[in-house]
Amino acid sequence: VPGLIGLLKDMDAEVRLNAAASLGSLAAEAKAADKSLIPLLKDRDEGVRGQAAETLGKIDADPKLAVPALTAALA
Repeated sequence: VPGLIGLLKDMDAEVRLNAAASLGSLAAEAKAADKSLIPLLKDRDEGVRGQAAETLGKIDADPKLAVPALTAALA
């Protein structure tokens, strides 16, 4: 999980997207990634933003962090 979290900051959007998707496939095992996924909701790449939102749901992210960030992303 720590290696994938590091890839969320990669310059390549495809790397960020795939790292987020991989974290989502780990489900609750990747819950520690929630704080690192939040900034991706404002990523310049639409695919990365969408994958970050989906992954936050799959990893059962802390609602106190995820809900305000997801609400702001929809605004």
